[in-house]
Amino acid sequence: QVVNEQFVMVDALSWVALGAVVAGGVLLVRRDAQLGRLWLALGAVPFATAAVIGAFSAFLLPRTLTLASWAPVVAVAFLLEAARRRWDARGVAIAVLVPALVLLASVSFLGLKHWDYDMSINELQRVAQPGDLVAVRPARYGILADWRFDVRGPRPTREVAFDEIRDTDVRLVLGAPSTGRLWMLTTVDSPTRFERYRSCAEPWTDGVTTVLCLTRKR
Repeated sequence: QVVNEQFVMVDALSWVALGAVVAGGVLLVRRDAQLGRLWLALGAVPFATAAVIGAFSAFLLPRTLTLASWAPVVAVAFLLEAARRRWDARGVAIAVLVPALVLLASVSFLGLKHWDYDMSINELQRVAQPGDLVAVRPARYGILADWRFDVRGPRPTREVAFDEIRDTDVRLVLGAPSTGRLWMLTTVDSPTRFERYRSCAEPWTDGVTTVLCLTRKR
């Protein structure tokens, strides 16, 4: 899916896009040794490294690989060029049709897609009340919630020190005494277990992130 979102942005085509990139990469390395080494070092290796790190933390994301986003496009271009040379008129048709479909899919995505970030932050804003704690994990994504709450939202917050859950950005929603509730926004595949807490509401998820209501166990 991460490879797919570098140039197609349609989830249904994820495996097709990955197969095209791999096939194009093999052709590229075989036909142009110098460009192939560059593609492997600055394109394939960053994706592979991110995949390994992503097995242990929320790191394998499209924006993480922005600097290597040229690599899938170049690989697919080599694949289309090979099709054009091999099949003449049919290859030319494929080489024209595929970019057209990619462009159409991307335009549709930008016009119709409701971003995962908007969905999760909207839910966080909906449930968090004055006196609640709002937490985002990993902490590096806390600025996204800070922007929506403090700059664009109706309920200002204040950063608070919070050492009970590592790598977490925590803010207090101002306007009322502490409620003891902690609303945690994290990824669905996070390995962290909040053993000192119990659930205080039904979890919400969009399939990528989840919003949990937590209170300390007594």
